[in-house]
Amino acid sequence: MTKEELQFFTVHELQVIGRNLCVPHPSMLKKSVLIDEIIKAQNSENATIKKNRGRRAHAGTSNLNNTQTIDMRTMLKIESILDQAKSDILELLTH
Repeated sequence: MTKEELQFFTVHELQVIGRNLCVPHPSMLKKSVLIDEIIKAQNSENATIKKNRGRRAHAGTSNLNNTQTIDMRTMLKIESILDQAKSDILELLTH
């Protein structure tokens, strides 16, 4: 990515990118310095991309799983509302 493209990311998003590119202490850097470090890490020939390491989250304790469940329920409810609206509109148009 170029410096101009990285400017559009938030600091938190840049910190995640920095961690994945093994930038040392990305949460302690200012945005402009972090962008420079990310570019430097991308351009280095021995750049290593960090693998997912560490302990896995327990099933059921992850907020991500709960969020996905809520989002799926919401999507199903929205789909049923849209289907009902579509059938109501078709009925109005045919009469």
